[in-house]
Order: sequence, then structure tokens, then C-alpha cells
Amino acid sequence: MVIPRHIELQDRDIDVLKHIARYRMTVEGVLENMPFFKSATRDAVKGVIRRLREAGYVESAPLYQRKCYYYLTKRGANAIGDHEYVAGPFATIRKSGATLHFLTAVSTAIPGNPWKMKGLAEGSS
Repeated sequence: MVIPRHIELQDRDIDVLKHIARYRMTVEGVLENMPFFKSATRDAVKGVIRRLREAGYVESAPLYQRKCYYYLTKRGANAIGDHEYVAGPFATIRKSGATLHFLTAVSTAIPGNPWKMKGLAEGSS
């Protein structure tokens, strides 16, 4: 068992955790387009996710092809004062269509196609 390291959560860390709690998952492409990463590089986004994973606030699970999505752990939910039911991976993400629902919902809030996926129109709402 890996013991999570302690980090001081920054404002942007809290924003990321709240974003994940709201949608129950996220992907790097979405985070890159969020206001709290407005002027950040892709490496900065990856660095924040890495720190949150190493500290035990976030974990990842396979999504499609070689992509993954990030979800809150119970520690992550507790850190933002949310219920633990927002934590954990989707058990049947591929069968339930939750992936498509998530990508569609978030694509209406973010211009462009942050996932670079065929079939999602640029700037669709």
C-alpha cells in the first residue's frame, strides 16, 4: 500500500477537485481549457494532476484507447467538504455511455474539441 504524501492544497488544486466532484470525472484536455488553467501549459496541468495523485486526492482509470480519466478518491472528496459518494471510478463506464454523456455535456461549456476526437464538432453546443 502506498502512503499518500502530504501537500498543501493551493487554490487551483481546490478548483480541480471541485471540478472533478461536479462531473465525477475529468480528462486533461478539459482541464487545459478551464479558467483556473487559463495561462498554464499542458505540462503544468499534468504536474497538478500528478501532485494530486501522489497525495491521494485523485486517481485515474482507463477511458478509451490509451486515454484515461481522473476521479476523486474519498480523501479528495473530504478535502473539499463533499460527500464520499462523488469519489471512485465508474464501474461500467464503457457500457453505460457515461463517457459520451460527460464529453457531450462538457463540450457545450468549452469551445472547440479539447479531446481531439472525431465526431465531436468544433465549438458545438
